[in-house]
Amino acid sequence: MLGRLITIFCLCLLLLQTVALADDTAEGPVWAGDLPTHFDWILLTSGEWLKGDLIAMYSDKLEFDSDEMGLLTLDWEDIAEVRSKQSQSIRLNDGRILEGQLFIDTKTITLHHGGETSTVNRSQLHTLASADTGEWAFWSGKITLGANLRSGNTQQDDYTMLFKIQRRTSLTRLNNDYNGAYSTVDGSQTENNHRFNSSFDIYLKQNTFFRPYQFEYFADRFQNIDYRVTVTSGLGYEIFDTSVFRWEVASTIGWQTTHFESVQVGEDDSADTPVLNLVTQLDWDITDTIEYMFRYDIKLVNEDAGEYNSNLETGFDIDLINDLEFSVKYLWARTEQPTADANGDIPDRDDNRLVFGLTWDF
Repeated sequence: MLGRLITIFCLCLLLLQTVALADDTAEGPVWAGDLPTHFDWILLTSGEWLKGDLIAMYSDKLEFDSDEMGLLTLDWEDIAEVRSKQSQSIRLNDGRILEGQLFIDTKTITLHHGGETSTVNRSQLHTLASADTGEWAFWSGKITLGANLRSGNTQQDDYTMLFKIQRRTSLTRLNNDYNGAYSTVDGSQTENNHRFNSSFDIYLKQNTFFRPYQFEYFADRFQNIDYRVTVTSGLGYEIFDTSVFRWEVASTIGWQTTHFESVQVGEDDSADTPVLNLVTQLDWDITDTIEYMFRYDIKLVNEDAGEYNSNLETGFDIDLINDLEFSVKYLWARTEQPTADANGDIPDRDDNRLVFGLTWDF
């Protein structure tokens, strides 16, 4: 009798566990035509299902916050199906913006919005972003810190900071970049410069964007520049935009004003000039763990402002663990005709910097 009761008890426990598991996975791979309500679901081409939250899809990379595995970046070609729990915003190759709860298979995208259903070809999808998600989901960036400290016969401290912060939606892109360096030798400054860039882009077509503004602030006392401000506007074009390789160019025109640290007697302590700014940027995911970037811009100005100013940044980011990376960056800045200071000294045309640092990718 006791043995029978124990057997029945064990069977009841097994039944309860089975029911609990069934309830936990009730929103799994079977919906009977209905879309999910608690999680976003994606089906990989390998047949595996993932549940979590859709973040965004750009450059054929889908960012997905998995309920079990955390934030993932997946190749779009490895996604067989997408089922969203809430409204999403998509931009098509022809520039149209559509919103709705999504069901995506290998061929089509079906949007459910306000009781209506519409379908487009999956090959027309350019970008995807959640229409109802929090503001933080639109932001991403990198912060790099580097330092070189030396003591003994010579006390030398070198500090470098770089950051890149981007906000991107289906239709727009905001970029903010900064790099700065500060160095001392035996307590005396040997380097002190800061460069901040900000630009805003509105996509007109699949690869063409309008840049209402591009702003740059630059200061470097050792180049005899108290500060230099450049504001321009223009157009840009994405030459390549794939999952691993992105290359774009932009051309903008505007105005630049420069204030010098000091000048010779009788010389103006500032210079104003129209400016033509040409920019190219390349990003290449060489492997899953190694990224390469190259950015170069040149500003064509009048002779008083230096004739032309060039700025180059290039380097590698190598994944270490989680969101931490090891970075190697080379930075070069050139003023073709520097302005002499009050003592008649002319700064060097070129500034070169090699940076080794740690980067937090978020």
